[in-house]
Formats: sequence, structure tokens, C-alpha cells
Amino acid sequence: MATERIEKAALRRLNQPDTVAQVTNSINAVRNGVPLAAEWDQQRLEDRLAAKAQLTKTESRTIARTVARGREAIGRTTARARGAREAMAPVALPRPAEVPEKIWGSTFDFIQVGFLDLGVLTARAVARVAYLDGRPQGSGFMVSNRLFLTNNHVIPTPESADALCIEFDYQTDARGNRMPVSRFQLDPNAFFLTDERDDLDYTLIAVGERLEGAFTLEAFGYCALSSSRDKHALGEFVNIVQHPDGRLKELVLRENRLVARESHVLHYIADTEPGSSGSPVFNDQWQVVALHHWGGPWRQTVGADGQPLQTDVNEGIRISVILEDLRQKGAALPHIERDLLENALSLAEIKPVPAPVASAPAASETDHREPQIDADGRATWRIPLELSVQLPNMARASTPPPPPPKPELPPALGPEASGRPDEDYGHRSGYKPKFIRGHEIPLPALSDAMRAIAAPNLQAEAGDDDFELRYHHFSVVMNGQRRLAFYTPRATSTDATRRRSTARPATSGR
Repeated sequence: MATERIEKAALRRLNQPDTVAQVTNSINAVRNGVPLAAEWDQQRLEDRLAAKAQLTKTESRTIARTVARGREAIGRTTARARGAREAMAPVALPRPAEVPEKIWGSTFDFIQVGFLDLGVLTARAVARVAYLDGRPQGSGFMVSNRLFLTNNHVIPTPESADALCIEFDYQTDARGNRMPVSRFQLDPNAFFLTDERDDLDYTLIAVGERLEGAFTLEAFGYCALSSSRDKHALGEFVNIVQHPDGRLKELVLRENRLVARESHVLHYIADTEPGSSGSPVFNDQWQVVALHHWGGPWRQTVGADGQPLQTDVNEGIRISVILEDLRQKGAALPHIERDLLENALSLAEIKPVPAPVASAPAASETDHREPQIDADGRATWRIPLELSVQLPNMARASTPPPPPPKPELPPALGPEASGRPDEDYGHRSGYKPKFIRGHEIPLPALSDAMRAIAAPNLQAEAGDDDFELRYHHFSVVMNGQRRLAFYTPRATSTDATRRRSTARPATSGR
């Protein structure tokens, strides 16, 4: 069976000498109060510190070097204790003056309270995989507004998907009450890509029609995948959202440590059960670092110093490896499927949507031109027109070729005179800030968080706004995640002398 094959391979990897050394060193680092000393890749540690604590390169390098000294001290102490079979006392490490207390040792892992809000939003994208008759099969999560990621041993073939569905909100609310479930069919005919190798073990599949429930698929969001190197370091906590043994959605939170890293997999200490296969493994910024696929006892139960070691070690496939495999296979896909995959991959570098705030910020008393920011991060600009625009190929990673040039028409037969819509947008000037003589009303300014998720204008030229899409007398700036407009300001003037009189039939009534 596939699960037995995966278990044998995972145990074989877990008991390799290099992995045994990594796990042992990680546990010792945590025990000695310097968990990040588990990370042996100095450059990765610097990158991770800079990303996680918003440090400069100089600050992250200074802290990483201090952590490295702690790692060396732990190694010397472990060597002295090796073979003694005695309890190892914590190492008294120096505290250099240049390292602030707030980032030393385990206290580095204090996190902002917004961690909980963002976690609630992110967990909505995780669903239970079940048979149509309700029997549980595994877990998985949305990676775009159409594609769902899980293990190959959960959904191995397109034929097996026909008997399965995915269930969102299979959980309790804040009061402990069961939430209404939204169930969706799977659609392997629209997209299905899988790999059964034990060090990949993934299936990416399209989601189909809704079977029951009040919410559309888009309401549950997705977890954008990234292959960035600054997402994790050994010794850090990871968080897992899962449906263990097919139960209601559960969260394993921050009592789990990354203890080893190999070319294709990560190993971490966490509580999981059958049914957790396909769950996302998150860092503290709720970025996906691995696809969970196996958990079990570790045969190495005693370290080199004679101390008992944690025996519950899990294995997840590194997301960066899955992304690399998807990119390689995507080139051979048919056009429609390739578009779905490219859309998912294009979301990789988009920052997570920030958690909603309690209330919208108050408008400035001196500048009333700023947009109103709603609780969901949406910007509203007060104008007499609301317009939604669907831009084709907006999410493509590469710039599409420019459209072929249109033949110029004589002035008397131009688009307006002929009544035909003009398909050439090259001469559209967009919104004009000085459309009122003597006044200037500029476009609203996007915040940094809004710019991170705004859809770029792929044909912007030098000097253009990177996000402004220009039309006739108005402009549009799109939210690339919600596929809705941030704002659509329109600027026109009216010449009363050119107003045409249109005869209307007389009507009666109130």
C-alpha cells in the first residue's frame, strides 16, 4: 500500500546519520534555551531573522553570529557529556551587550496578537477530504481560487476523486457550536496533477461545483505558495491546521519545532494522527513551509549525551520542492490547465492579506483625499460611479505580447462616428487630476499592504503608475487577490451647449 511505502521511506530518511545529528542538535538547542542555534545554515538564519523580526541585514547578521557562538558552546558541552549517561545541565551562554534581551533565546518567539487573527483567516482555506457518504480520507487546502493541494496517497488518481468531496468549515465556532458545512465536488477533468514519489507525494486538483452550503468557494480564500528561503529556520515553531482522524478541524499551535531539513523534506515534532495527511505546515507568519504527509515514532530515542529524546517526529514535503516540480510539469500541460497553474504560481510572492482591524482609521482632518480603508483592507474612494473590470490574463507571470496594431481610420469614420467600440487602449488618457480648472484631485494613494496585493499593469511604460489601468476619462486600480477594483475614479466635464435634446413620450403617474 502507498501508506506503507511512504512510512518505510520516511523512517529510512529519518534514521540517516545526518538527520539523526540534526534532530539531536535541534533538541539540545531547544533544551538549552537557544532554539535558533539548531539552524546550521548561517545565511538562511540571517535571512530568516531579517524576515521574521523585520531586522536590517546588519542586525540579523549580528544576532546570527551570536546564535552561532551559542551553537558552538552547546556542541562543546555535548561532547563533554557524551557517554556519561547523565542529565545535561543547561549551558550558561554569554549575553553580548549588542544583543537586545527581546530577541535572545526563546524570547525571540514573542509574536504580535495579530497572529491569531491572521491564523483564523488562513485556516478557512483548509478543508477535510471525505467520501461522498461522509467517511474521512484526509486534509488539504486551497492554493488559489480554484486549485486544491493534498497528498497523492489521499487522492491518487482522477478516478478516485470522483468518489470524494472537500468540506469547508467542518469545525466549531468560538462558542463550541458546529458550523454549517460547505461541500464541493472535485473536478479532475479541469485540472489534475500528481506525483506518487515518496519524497513528493502531492496532488493538485481543481475544485468543482458546490454540493451544499451557503458560501461560495472564493469565500474561503487560499494559501499562496512561495519558494523563498526566508520562511523557516531549524529550531523554530511550526503550526499545523488539520482534520486528524477525520475529526473537526484542529490546530497544533507553537509547541512544534522544526528539527531537521533534507533536500525534499522537513522533520518536525508535532501531534498529528491519520487523517492529517495533506495538511499545511505553517510558520508563525502563516506561510506554508511544508505539506504534511507522515508522522510516527522515531527509533533514535536516546541522544549522544544519554538523554532521552522526543520520539514523535513528523515529515512534510518542502513546498519549494513541490513548486519546482509543478513548474517543470506545467510546460507540458494543455493551455487551459496551464493557465490555472500559472495563476496559482503567480500568487507565490504576494504577501498574505493582513488580518482585519477593529475599525477603519479616521480620515485626516487636513487631507480628505485619502481613501476610506474598510476592515477587510478594501479602499473606498467616493465617486458617482462604481465599475468592476475583469482583466484577461491579469495573473500571468510574464508580460503577454502586445496586441497587433490596429489600422487607423479616417476621422469621419472613427470608432465614435461608426458606433463601434474602439479596442485600441493605447491613446486612452485615463483619469485626469486637473479636470476641474484651478484644482487638482490626484488619485488615491495605496498603502504598502494594498500595493503588495494590487494587480500590476503589465504594459506600463516608463513614468506610468505601476498599477493604474487607463480608460476613457477614468482609471482602474485592481485588487489582484479579490479580483475587484480598489478604486475607479472618473473625471469628465459637461458642455451644456452641446447637450442634445431627446424627445420623450409623455407619461403619467406619480
